[in-house]
Amino acid sequence: MLIKAVINSAYTNTRSSSTVIHMNLTNLDWYMEALEQNDIMRFNEYIKAQIKLLAAAGETTSDLLMNLFKAY
Repeated sequence: MLIKAVINSAYTNTRSSSTVIHMNLTNLDWYMEALEQNDIMRFNEYIKAQIKLLAAAGETTSDLLMNLFKAY
């Protein structure tokens, strides 16, 4: 129970946080435009972090490829 309490305090798993992550992935083209000099390395790190957060919430995305093509 202690480890569960520590995990819960370190990561908030709510519907709203999952919704924000999905929105972040939907708006990848805007994120890419906001990056200085369209830094592709930083962009890819951001995508990986969003996917990890989504996986931690027990969810996946089905439209990532479409959003990536739009952003690239």
